[in-house]
Amino acid sequence: MNFFEHQAQARKRTRFLIVLYALAVLCIIAAVYAASLLIWYWALHYDAVQNSTPLPPLVLWDPNLFGVVGSFTVIMIVAGTLYKIAALSHGGKAIMDLLGGSLIQPNTTDPDEEKVLHVVEEMAIASGTAVPPVYVLRKETGINALAAGFSTQDAVIGVTQGSIHLLSRDELQGVIAHEFSHILNGDMRLNLHLMGVLQGILVLAITGEILMRSLRYVRGSKKGGAPLLVIFLMGVSLFIIGYVGVFFGRLIKSAVSRQREFLADASAVQFTRYPAGLAGALKKIGGFFAGSRIQSYRAEETSHLFFANGLPKILLFSALMETHPPLNERIKLLDPMFDGQFPKITAPEVAAPYRQQVAPPSVAQVAPAAPPLDEKTRITQYLSDPGNQIAIAALSDKVAFQLGSPFPDHLLYATSVILGLPEVIRNESRDPVGARAVLLALLIDRKNPEVREKQFAYLLGHENNSVYLHTQKMFAFVSQLPPQVRLPLIELAIPAIRTISPRQYELFRNSIQSLILADHRIDAFEFSLKQVVCHHLDQAFGLSKPVQVKFSTLDAIWQDSVDWLSYLSVIGFTDPDNAGPVFQNALKFLDPVRQAELTPAADLGMEKIEAILEKLKAASPEIKDLLMKASLAAIQHDGVVTPEEAELLRAFASTLDCPIPPFLFSPANR
Repeated sequence: MNFFEHQAQARKRTRFLIVLYALAVLCIIAAVYAASLLIWYWALHYDAVQNSTPLPPLVLWDPNLFGVVGSFTVIMIVAGTLYKIAALSHGGKAIMDLLGGSLIQPNTTDPDEEKVLHVVEEMAIASGTAVPPVYVLRKETGINALAAGFSTQDAVIGVTQGSIHLLSRDELQGVIAHEFSHILNGDMRLNLHLMGVLQGILVLAITGEILMRSLRYVRGSKKGGAPLLVIFLMGVSLFIIGYVGVFFGRLIKSAVSRQREFLADASAVQFTRYPAGLAGALKKIGGFFAGSRIQSYRAEETSHLFFANGLPKILLFSALMETHPPLNERIKLLDPMFDGQFPKITAPEVAAPYRQQVAPPSVAQVAPAAPPLDEKTRITQYLSDPGNQIAIAALSDKVAFQLGSPFPDHLLYATSVILGLPEVIRNESRDPVGARAVLLALLIDRKNPEVREKQFAYLLGHENNSVYLHTQKMFAFVSQLPPQVRLPLIELAIPAIRTISPRQYELFRNSIQSLILADHRIDAFEFSLKQVVCHHLDQAFGLSKPVQVKFSTLDAIWQDSVDWLSYLSVIGFTDPDNAGPVFQNALKFLDPVRQAELTPAADLGMEKIEAILEKLKAASPEIKDLLMKASLAAIQHDGVVTPEEAELLRAFASTLDCPIPPFLFSPANR
């Protein structure tokens, strides 16, 4: 199953969840109606009951009562669901706020926090995504972690304090790889929708509890009898029905989550090719007194988000109610020799900080054979291979297979990129001022002194003075970087920029635009940088909202798709005389029958292309699959994909939330 099939399956599960939600609402309406009918019948004949007078027969169908009860129930449930979904509109950050998570600052000097951040950075770069913010749940001693958000734009990684202290680097790498699978496979959006559904059902129980408690304020009233009893009985009924609904909601949550956990385990092993790391983390959970238990009172509603079961076992229906498969089953799939005996974990086993390691052991075990060179020389050669091209043979299949499914070589490459960067760039990219300076320095013209002077003059007049000075300093370093390192560097800098103020981001965004337009032309890298930065940061600063799927067929976005392929054919690295044939060949991958004409370059300004990409973001996974194949066909027209072309394709994919792992430019690919 490829990336788009995983995404489509997640959408189908969401639709299935909506069906279950509708059925649950219907059943709850029926239950509330039945309870209301009995209570209303009893209230109308209260005097007869008191006097032991024979009662008239009960009429089971009362359309007026059903209308009132049905409307009340639907309004309460839907309002509760919409309120919860609105409360979660900030994505992963909202979940971390619920759980009391603390953001790990990108420039932290704490060795334990550095260890976590470096693992997440490697995973993100290897996956082709921006590095997500990382939170630590400091009050949680259990071993657990989670990924939360609607997409890669607002995704976050959370780890408990117990995970940081008790897991070795390899074990932590396995856990983080598991969570990245949830990010890449579309599980996060489904999980947040599930929280909204369950909250809507829980509102009935909360309403019932409020009705029962309200009786305390009328105890002294001389008006007793039937009215108060009706309120009490209605409150009890809603309370019971609501929590019965929550019980079945938890069964739904369990059914939706379990298979996704097995898939995430398998993806993590594929990512790291080191099952012992993930298995070791699961074994420590089994042998630790706190296990994976989450102490927060929000544990119930967020239990399905975690790496392992965060709730205490329920003796009754425990097999059906747990949101995660049993530890033994998960470990057996990773380690067939496991005998069921968990190691006793009694004291922290703190791993050495990552900065003291050259490469993680699990990656080194699968690293390609290399000459016996010192590490610095090996990394330099790995990053600056002069034959930076990829042969056309099987490239389409390779990209489709790797999309959303990075491999150990990508992890090695990510490690090499981070370690191969000059230390000053690594440090600056993790600082709020330095990260902005690094990205702005990437846009400073290397060849034309006049344009460069104009760009620095703009920064001096419009940007923060510290950013201006750091940009001058960084230019000397980033101008020497090979092209294929630039996109990972952007992804590495994004977390630090997330921490700046909205006003600072506005200035930074304007600076990007002005530096790009300084020479009155926009090259592929400039376009790529702006798209990646804005895609991953605009939502964090309230400039965009989570994208919903609006287009399930090509008809509604046909001309936009044609314009995008025209842009790749005309603006890309193509001989202008050959743009027509390149475009027509790419169009066949979009639709082998439908015809279209190449859009002239004069009609493809940056504002128009940005508007087009906004529409293409809202395409269904099936349509995005076609767009990616057609885009790949456009840039590989001449039989090779250069680093610049790969950069443009990966930026486009990132904008569509279809992250492509780095192209590994090595002699084997030529």
